[in-house]
This record gives sequence, structure tokens and C-alpha cells, in this order.
Amino acid sequence: MMPTEGVDYFYQATGMYDRWDLSGADRFESLREQYYPYGDVITIAYDVTNRKSFENIRTWVRKIRRYNTKARLESVGYKCDLVDQIVVSVAEDHRLAKELGIHNSCRMSNKTGEYNFVTH
Repeated sequence: MMPTEGVDYFYQATGMYDRWDLSGADRFESLREQYYPYGDVITIAYDVTNRKSFENIRTWVRKIRRYNTKARLESVGYKCDLVDQIVVSVAEDHRLAKELGIHNSCRMSNKTGEYNFVTH
């Protein structure tokens, strides 16, 4: 799966929600700021094999909360299939989620389709 460049749009067939996938690249900061106020649920993705990616969750939450204090936050740690390379423990994920008010978090693999919720 390729990283998002700019914005991708997804529509659930049931019409229950629209999903916008916004790139995390710095050059799209002003674009993301236009979408933050309208999100009911905002999911922050990070790489479980990259400590800096995990640590950046705090920055993402701060940026999101600047524009939207009511959105439900979720996190997704991806690349969980790379078991020998994981540097972020489930316990760390759990602690940070509780600290930052992230309601749901999970781990997933785009490669294998594996998907595990981290309970809080």
C-alpha cells in the first residue's frame, strides 16, 4: 500500500460516513487544517517499527485539538507483521492512549490483513 499524497476520499456504501485520508507530509499541513474541524472521528496512524512515528502522536493530537476539541480520536499502529522490528509495545500504546484521550487503538498489517484491538 502506498502512502497518501494529499487527500484520498472513501465513501461507505451504507452512507453511514465519509472517510478522508489525509497525508501526514509537512507540505500538506494547511490542507489538513481545513479538514480537522469537520471530523467526528479522527484516526492517527503510526508505524510500530518507528519510535519517532509513535512519539509524534502527541504532536498530532495537539494539532487536531487546536481545530477540533470534540472529535473522537483513534490510533492505528501499522506494520504489526514485522514482529522482529516492533519497537513500540502494546503497553506503551495503551498508556499513551489513556493519557491523550484516544478512545480506540489497534494494530494492523496492510500486508497480511491482521487487525488487533488494543483495549483501554
